[in-house]
Amino acid sequence: MIAWVFPGQGHERPGDGRAWLDHSGVRARLQELSEPAGLDLVQALERGGRAWSRTEGLQPLLVGLALAVAERLPGPPQIVAGHSLGELCAWSATGAIDTHATVALARARGLAMAAAARERPGGMCVLEGRLPRGLDLAVDNPGQRIASGPLDRLVGRRIPTLGPWHSRAMASARPDFARALARLRPRPGRGLFLTNGDGQPQPAHQDLRPLLLAQLTQPVRWTRCLDSLRRLRPTEVWILPPGRLLAQQLQARGVPARVLETPYDLEDLCD
Repeated sequence: MIAWVFPGQGHERPGDGRAWLDHSGVRARLQELSEPAGLDLVQALERGGRAWSRTEGLQPLLVGLALAVAERLPGPPQIVAGHSLGELCAWSATGAIDTHATVALARARGLAMAAAARERPGGMCVLEGRLPRGLDLAVDNPGQRIASGPLDRLVGRRIPTLGPWHSRAMASARPDFARALARLRPRPGRGLFLTNGDGQPQPAHQDLRPLLLAQLTQPVRWTRCLDSLRRLRPTEVWILPPGRLLAQQLQARGVPARVLETPYDLEDLCD
């Protein structure tokens, strides 16, 4: 069994993905996906700029890059997983929705979350011990838990982020994102989908839209996802870009994986 794993927002650094512009197929696909993304994806990867500092630009950029590379992989995968935003890519990789629709959905998600963050500003911090009052558990990564909430409630080391993701502060993002999800006409997907909600494998032929909507205000149980992936024992795990952080997390749970960071990695994989 082959598993594909997709990164989320916060796994990137400025300059990530630029090497993929040397791959003619990926570059051309990014140009095609610029319309549903609402920005020039090639220019954003070449020059950086505002897209990297605005949720409504960063989310379609990351989704467009990951899926433009994923389309070059031998597939389909039998298992998919995505960290937060990466769940949109994972759902697309099952065949449920096409790439254009997924990038447009990422744009809608980013716009809704950015508006919610302006309405209720906040951030994220690394948890050391118990969850402080007024904060929500946002992410459970291997060896690290992250809380989210108002800026004046954050304690300890803060995470560079554009908002209080995966917390009750994102409640106002739900209606707009729900409308974007409702406009889709998904097909039954293939394989198994490891959901952020509880980490359990779900048959991808189900309608997964309720899980993607709930994720806005619920924690990402990523450690459970990786434990499920380890139990399923795929023969290979491929991490889509930008995947350095995901590779470290998989390694921490004893799951060996191959990271696709440059076109050379793709050539090695497909030889």
